[in-house]
Amino acid sequence: MTATTEADAFELIIAAMKDQQQDRGRRCNTVELAIQLLQKEYQIQLSTSHFVNAVDFLTVEAKALAFITLNSSIRDIWLCKNLDVKLI
Repeated sequence: MTATTEADAFELIIAAMKDQQQDRGRRCNTVELAIQLLQKEYQIQLSTSHFVNAVDFLTVEAKALAFITLNSSIRDIWLCKNLDVKLI
């Protein structure tokens, strides 16, 4: 499990939004933010197939919003429960 604090998660989301705006000149949507957070926080903690499943799961906007809203420890539990995985 990650030791990232809720404040760190928000900073990651803000940084992802800024990066995305610079790259595309537009605001990120919830799904994009969730996938960026997933990649930054969980890519090394999930197998490749589990990571791809998580990306698919987060394409549902309500699930993406829940994912980016939760603090890191609860988000870890939520992700494991919803994807039936264990973090490495």
